[in-house]
Amino acid sequence: MSSPTFIEFVVVRHGETDSNKGGTVQGQVDSELNKLGLRQAAAAAEYLHGVHFDGCVASDLRRAVDTARIILAAGHEGASIRQTPLLREWDLGDLENQPIAELFQNHPKMMRSFRYESGEVIPVPGGESSAVFFERVRSALAEMTQLFQAEQRVLVVTHGAVISRILQVATGLFSQGNRIPIVANASISIVRYFPTENAWELAAWNLTDHLKGLPVHETLKF
Repeated sequence: MSSPTFIEFVVVRHGETDSNKGGTVQGQVDSELNKLGLRQAAAAAEYLHGVHFDGCVASDLRRAVDTARIILAAGHEGASIRQTPLLREWDLGDLENQPIAELFQNHPKMMRSFRYESGEVIPVPGGESSAVFFERVRSALAEMTQLFQAEQRVLVVTHGAVISRILQVATGLFSQGNRIPIVANASISIVRYFPTENAWELAAWNLTDHLKGLPVHETLKF
């Protein structure tokens, strides 16, 4: 019996921005890559140079689009970028552009929920609730499974919280109280969709070997 075929999605988080480095909530603020972010994107591009892509889907925010362009420029010129707002970072409304340290002081329960699974719907003032955000990411994945077909490989460039929700779709919901995994800037994860089974599989998570030698700024990143 032959093994079922799948669509492979190579998911890359955008490179670093000044908001990531400085510890402010970014959300859907349209930030640019900083100097380190450009180097991270170039490192991902070199790592993925020999990988064939049949297409590319990216968030339409600049930090994701620019990361995608850098990767595709390294031997993937035939793959165009399909930009979509469905892959934008979580809309964090009134929290955006605010220092993370201050938000932990003023909204400790809400901020903790971004790092630990609460099992509850998290409302965000002026932005998307956790439930609305999750459904948006699930819709993006459903759309991508219709755009591509089995035995194709797709580059997906998006944001940290989006990738965490992709992990939820691929593996099931996180257990209450557990830490929500956060991927590094310019990290690479791989998920596969099996059309005949309507099933997802996690193949790789938060690969960062290509970033060795580059500085790391550890913060809660959105």
